[in-house]
Amino acid sequence: MDQPQSTATSQSIEYYIGTLIIGIIIGTVATLYSLQGVAVEETNTYQVGFEAAKKRALESNLGAMIKTQEDVRALSGKVTAINGNLISVRVQSMDPFEDPTLDERIVTVENTTKITKFLQKDQETIKNEMDAFIKKTQSGSSASSLATPPQPLTVASSSIKEMRFGDAINIVAESNIKTVKEFTASEIQIQPRRVIAN
Repeated sequence: MDQPQSTATSQSIEYYIGTLIIGIIIGTVATLYSLQGVAVEETNTYQVGFEAAKKRALESNLGAMIKTQEDVRALSGKVTAINGNLISVRVQSMDPFEDPTLDERIVTVENTTKITKFLQKDQETIKNEMDAFIKKTQSGSSASSLATPPQPLTVASSSIKEMRFGDAINIVAESNIKTVKEFTASEIQIQPRRVIAN
């Protein structure tokens, strides 16, 4: 079940590479504008250059990599504060041009919000389940070819009272929350906390 973590890692790598490339494009376009003596209003020089670089980046071949969906109904982030039924969440956008004030979202939890948490199984349980799975697949029965390997996590019902500062959570909403600072969650999944071995 390491797939979600590796997907998040590859998305982070794509995000940083995309940001680096966009930075280079923006710097190049800004330099070209200044060298060519493009006439812009003095008060808007930065904004005009930024908008031109943004437009050029989005129209380039790399633009498809950095464009995000217009309808976003799920976000991931870390809990930065809990106040009653309000959760402050720090999210990491994949869109380098997104409004930076949206990096921090306020999520309302209602009685209808479904909250679950993923729990890490202990090593002995995982080992026993894996041994049973291997034995079943080696038996050669036709049902074993459809069997799925055991998962290292279990899902349990939870509540806002079980959330802590720094928890990684996935949030789902019923409406588009791409540019919404505050919204109500229809579902929240609490990711397992990392256990640091002594």
